[in-house]
Amino acid sequence: MNSFYTEQSQIDSMREELDKVLAKPQKPNFAKIFGSIVFYLLVAFLIFVLVDVTIDRNSGRVPTLFGLSIYEIESNSMEPTFNVGSILVCQVFQSDTKISVGDVVTFKLTDGRIVTHRIVEVLYAGEPNECYRTKGDNSINSIDAETLTRDRILAVYLFKLPMT
Repeated sequence: MNSFYTEQSQIDSMREELDKVLAKPQKPNFAKIFGSIVFYLLVAFLIFVLVDVTIDRNSGRVPTLFGLSIYEIESNSMEPTFNVGSILVCQVFQSDTKISVGDVVTFKLTDGRIVTHRIVEVLYAGEPNECYRTKGDNSINSIDAETLTRDRILAVYLFKLPMT
């Protein structure tokens, strides 16, 4: 017989070994199971975030997640603190949030534009009609003409994303 061909006894032996391996109960691979669970939870979270952001944007609101919102600096009014294109992570403003001189806030002007400037003066501190004077950090800026009321404050600056 030619040595290049597998004999029937060899084939039967291989089948027996294969049957033994397949018959052994497989131990669960906990690392693989844990990895799969983490993956599916991450996918579900990302889908939730995408839906939430889409709903907010379609309804004209600023998207928020866990009380945080993201704003982009679109003018040079806050240079050198923030350059055009900087991405800021801000805490959504709540009615009980304390604001003081030096805080950077994002707010709506009366014409609807959204601006990020620094509080330079608190007017009527602690009173129900407390309001603020704001100014961009750029040295060519003067104090904003509009007095800022609490109802137009959207968010308070927390930190800038790196590389922006």
